[in-house]
Amino acid sequence: MIIRSSGCTNLKIINIPDSVTSIGEGAFYYCRGIKSITLPDSVKEIGERAFYNCSGLSSITIPDSMTSIDNGVFSHCINLNEITIPDSVTSIGSSSFLQCISLNSINIPDSVRSIGRGAFEECSRLSGIKIPYGIESIEYGTFYGCISLESITMPDSVKNIGGYAFYKCSSLKAVKIPDNVKSIGNCAFYYCSGLTSITIPNGVNKISEQAFYDCIGLTSIKIPDSVTGICKEAFYKCDNLKSIFIPDSVVSIDQYSFGYTNGCNKVDDFTIYGIRGSAAEAYAVNNGFNFIAAANPLENKTTLNKLQCR
Repeated sequence: MIIRSSGCTNLKIINIPDSVTSIGEGAFYYCRGIKSITLPDSVKEIGERAFYNCSGLSSITIPDSMTSIDNGVFSHCINLNEITIPDSVTSIGSSSFLQCISLNSINIPDSVRSIGRGAFEECSRLSGIKIPYGIESIEYGTFYGCISLESITMPDSVKNIGGYAFYKCSSLKAVKIPDNVKSIGNCAFYYCSGLTSITIPNGVNKISEQAFYDCIGLTSIKIPDSVTGICKEAFYKCDNLKSIFIPDSVVSIDQYSFGYTNGCNKVDDFTIYGIRGSAAEAYAVNNGFNFIAAANPLENKTTLNKLQCR
């Protein structure tokens, strides 16, 4: 086992012998001079933050003997632009590739079943990624600040999109939220300014606080009958969203949920379509927005009540 060689700034090339089976936590922590490293097939485990801030490292191949990439292993490896992950790997830990700002693409093998919180946070050059089938949750902050991310493919196995999952992914132009998704966390798509349309899948029961805050490119949104509540500032500062249809399943709409732009000013001529007597009409009346009753309105005596958005 390699225990620790951290802070060896003059260390440039590492040859690890076949006798090594484990690389300990923080083993090469802050070894900024490392340019190349070869991991033998004998290595079965790499500890947390083992290569943290090895800023000179540009590429690495994970051996087939490994089944997981631990938390923060390659965090802050700012020149890492190529990594090969074998089919033997089933999990990618939290912050594994945090601030790997030179990484523009990565192939996640189909064997991977879990990706930890903030795994690709602030990988500012990452342009596209495909999530393998079997992943059930896009965890908190997984792609936080990936400002070059233009496309992402999520499989039908995904059931949850965590808070801040795509926070400030400003280049994201289109995203299909899988039909099996049941929850979308706070600030999940905050400042995804490139998004123009979004469809909330049937099964989601609330749109969380600031979920689509400052999505200034958003022009249309489809809300299904499964949604019962829209939380505070869910679509705040969506300046180009000029109208919205709210189904009568929605019984609670929080303050500034939609129709407002910077400084709590109203979007010009914002129009709400819905059923008379619904929470949609109550929100329109209380906020001074245009309201147009949908065709064949149904009797609905629900009133505007606060939903606990936590």
